[in-house]
Order: sequence, then structure tokens, then C-alpha cells
Amino acid sequence: MNQAPYFRVRYSLGLAIALCVMGPVLLAVGLLTHNVVTIVIGGLDTGIGLAMAMVPYITITGPELALRNMLGMTMRRAKVADDRGSPSGFSIQKEGRLLRWDDPEGQARSIKISRFASGNEDFEALAAWLRTGLLG
Repeated sequence: MNQAPYFRVRYSLGLAIALCVMGPVLLAVGLLTHNVVTIVIGGLDTGIGLAMAMVPYITITGPELALRNMLGMTMRRAKVADDRGSPSGFSIQKEGRLLRWDDPEGQARSIKISRFASGNEDFEALAAWLRTGLLG
């Protein structure tokens, strides 16, 4: 049985809305001009925009962080908290517009979280939780 995530970082809603608006426009233009490439791109933009609006980018369930793609499949997993839910074991580095966690247990593993792709408020809340251990 899956445990419900207690923290989610969503994809950028502005980017999702832009794709959801641009996709049908391209689809309509493609249908009017009989351009197959424009029809395909319009359909893809619409699908990607809807997926970005519905699927979370990152979920934190208990001590585990799961980085997901737009289809909802977990692409990377990392332990970011102890059993009490406080962040531990990772160093945090802000590199421009990315957060990076390096596993200090000797594993050459890091997770980069794009601030552009994630929602701004969610990204800041995740950064604050990693710094302070408090979700808010």
C-alpha cells in the first residue's frame, strides 16, 4: 500500500498554462493550413501542458524523495530525511537556478532540481525545508 506524499513540488503552472494555450492554437493553425507537422506539435504541446498541470515533479514521502517525469514514473529516488522526517545526510548547494544534493555516504549520486521547471513557491518551500527541517 502506497503512503500519501506529504510534500509535493509541482511543475511550473505558468509554463503548463502557456503550453495548454499554445497547443490548441497550433493544432487549429495546422488543421486550417493542412500542415501535419504543426498538427503534431500542437497535439504534443497540449499533452505536455496537461501532464505538467496534473503530475507532481517531486514527491517526498517519509524519508524518500522521488523525482518524477511528466507521465508520473519515478525517475530517481533519494533518501533525504531521517525516520522522524527531518532532512539529513545531504549537503545543499544552490547553483544558479538549481538545487543540488550530494549523498555524503560515498555514493556518486546527485539530484538536480530545475527551478525553471518547478513551481516557484514549491521550490522555495523545498529549499526552506532542506535548510530548516520545517515544512510550511
